Amino acid sequence: MSGEIKYPRQFMLDESVKVHNYIQKYCDVIKIAGSLRRKCEMCGDIELVVVPKFRKETPLFGEPVLLSELEGCDLSKLGTILKSGEKYKQIALKTDRGTVNCEIFVVTPPAQFGVIYVIRTGGANFSHQVVTQKSKGGLLPDDMQVKDGLLWKFNKTKEEYEPLITATEEVFFMQTKIKYVVPENRT
Repeated sequence: MSGEIKYPRQFMLDESVKVHNYIQKYCDVIKIAGSLRRKCEMCGDIELVVVPKFRKETPLFGEPVLLSELEGCDLSKLGTILKSGEKYKQIALKTDRGTVNCEIFVVTPPAQFGVIYVIRTGGANFSHQVVTQKSKGGLLPDDMQVKDGLLWKFNKTKEEYEPLITATEEVFFMQTKIKYVVPENRT
């Protein structure tokens, strides 16, 4: 984002640890993504990809439902809540240097962590390349697509796309046969 204030990487890492520590009891997985993961010297925001803990509730009528524990976390203690959806949360963190933008990307079923983690690590060009099919100038095989946080592969027998399990970033690269690039070399 042009015009944003950037801070030294270590300061942003320290701030991300505060967020991590605050939300960890509500999550099974919390990973740093974006420019922090790419080890940029100066960072404009904090991006976290999380898998929340879930609890099953059975309503009086109907089927049991899974509810994200993260929804019970009072993120306003960290700063001003700008967005608070089921899959995306944005907070203007209060820090001793002013406000810092923090984005939390929440992986909920059926989305897969590996896909979301690759995309949110970026950089923007790399993310675009890995979700764009080769015939359209990207790196993704033409019989695959990324949609709704899932990697899909075309099944010729059924003549339809089927979701693939990509629990980790490594599995995403293995299934797509895209050469793994260390985060700091992703642009």
